[in-house]
Amino acid sequence: MTTVRTADAMLAYLGGNDPLLERRALGTGDLDAAARRLEDCCSRTLAPVEDCLFYRSNVGMVAGLVLADGRRIVAKVHQPSQTRARLTTAQRVQTHLADAGYPCPRPLGMAHCEHAFVTFEELREDGVYRDGHDSRVREAMAVALAEQIRLADEVPEVLALTRESLRGQRVLWHHGPHPLFDFDTTRRGAEWIDELARRALEILRDDPGRTVVGHTDWRVEQMRFTESRPSACSRVSIAYDWDSLVRDSETTIVGYAARAFPLAWEQGGTRLWPTPEEQVAFIAEYERARGHRFNTAERRAIAAAGVFQSAYGARCEHAVAEADEVPADSQRAGLAAYGAALFDVLD
Repeated sequence: MTTVRTADAMLAYLGGNDPLLERRALGTGDLDAAARRLEDCCSRTLAPVEDCLFYRSNVGMVAGLVLADGRRIVAKVHQPSQTRARLTTAQRVQTHLADAGYPCPRPLGMAHCEHAFVTFEELREDGVYRDGHDSRVREAMAVALAEQIRLADEVPEVLALTRESLRGQRVLWHHGPHPLFDFDTTRRGAEWIDELARRALEILRDDPGRTVVGHTDWRVEQMRFTESRPSACSRVSIAYDWDSLVRDSETTIVGYAARAFPLAWEQGGTRLWPTPEEQVAFIAEYERARGHRFNTAERRAIAAAGVFQSAYGARCEHAVAEADEVPADSQRAGLAAYGAALFDVLD
């Protein structure tokens, strides 16, 4: 079997793009040096690296690695803003989920590397990718989210996962997770997006949702499923990206998921937004799994959180768009198609 160097996997993924995140987190834009730093960190924490299976660099940097002791693991280099307390707490919740038989990788540890923390977990590739617009896949995702929130409620001392809630947010846009998303210098042409986001935040001032610990990047691209046959029932076989756990309002977490669940940028070939009917169906399926319905005020907050999530995604697209044309499958197209009607989707 051919052994792939981590540096070569980095180069293959980045191509000629500026290694912005690598420089920010690992302290160098030299990919050979960056790879050595990551491998040394892994060697000190777990075992030496023998092969690199894949590399991705987006909000964080993720590498699939084979260790000298035979283990296949995932190493994730986080943004320098991520704290030890927050990542440790996220790993405690993730471990509790794994112990309960929930479909998530088991954490293997954490270390500091240059300017950032690196978390390690087992590599799990169970199941197959499915299209989030498939009603069986959508329902499986809603059920799995309800179960994740229920199990996370059992974990004590999770205050480190607290983030500023939308109901308390006074600034329209915080700095994006990636330096490419510059909202300040790309305001022109995005006024309509900002206005929808502003209206959503006003509604969320009165969000009555209970505080829970939930996954805030609940999209189909982060998951694999048990069945690929069109007529078969489906369930989530593995879900990734557990540093996305936050302590926030349940209505916000469900509202985000109800708008984000079909997102699959890397897979392509599918619409990046749900119809209002799909959004309503996701929330109804979550309510059934949860065991009771949201009240009127909670449903209003869920809808507003969904609008805000859509506006944020549209704003990210706008920030990096190279032309005025809006692709039909984009989040901007979805927001433009429904706009203010999304506020009333749960009436």
